[in-house]
Amino acid sequence: INPVINKNKEKIVLYVGRLYNENKRIDRLLYIWKNLDKIKDGWRLIIVGDGPDKKMLEDLSIKYNLKNVTFTGADSPEKYYSKASVFCLTSSYESFGMVITEAMQHAVVPIVFSSYATASEIINDNVDGFLIPPFDMDIYSDKLNLLMSDDNLRNNMATKAANSVKKFSLNNIGKEWIKLLNSI
Repeated sequence: INPVINKNKEKIVLYVGRLYNENKRIDRLLYIWKNLDKIKDGWRLIIVGDGPDKKMLEDLSIKYNLKNVTFTGADSPEKYYSKASVFCLTSSYESFGMVITEAMQHAVVPIVFSSYATASEIINDNVDGFLIPPFDMDIYSDKLNLLMSDDNLRNNMATKAANSVKKFSLNNIGKEWIKLLNSI
């Protein structure tokens, strides 16, 4: 993984993934966005992906009267990663969380629930992203608000995210496999 850093980030909070609410729990992200309504000042939430719950989630965003929310449908996430500043994942469970590493590769600061082991293997909490205690919506909202309102913190964490994700490069993973195989 080689960082692809765009210095001209926009005020975009991004979700990328399947719109399957049972596991991905995008409804939590919409609820958090609703609670930040008065302090979003020019920020947009972009939800990239498709799935069986897209209509339900669009209806929920209407019910919450959410502003500045876009559902793109199925689309290549690259162009969104390059513009986004913050990446949100509100899943109950992820096997690895490839979207987290993709976001970090583009210097997008991740905020995720620490409800699965790999989250803490990818993110250094309070360094290159935020790990939120499982399903604590208030802390999640506070951390998202902090990133949206503190440009210096966000930019610093973005740089660290792009650097720390290098540990998942093909070269580094290959070295780890060789080390493991040699130890057997």
